Amino acid sequence: MSRSLDFVVAAQEADGGRPVRRRSCAPDSLLEWRPVLMVEALLTLRRHGRPIA
Repeated sequence: MSRSLDFVVAAQEADGGRPVRRRSCAPDSLLEWRPVLMVEALLTLRRHGRPIA
């Protein structure tokens, strides 16, 4: 589990967002997914006791 959480931490991009690793039919929908993935990552980290900076 620790390695998975390390991966979540390392995936954060310079602007604070997360990369979208899902297929999309339209380029704009990728931008809409970024905040959703960021919130999911932050909730996961907090749920497992990782510090959120």
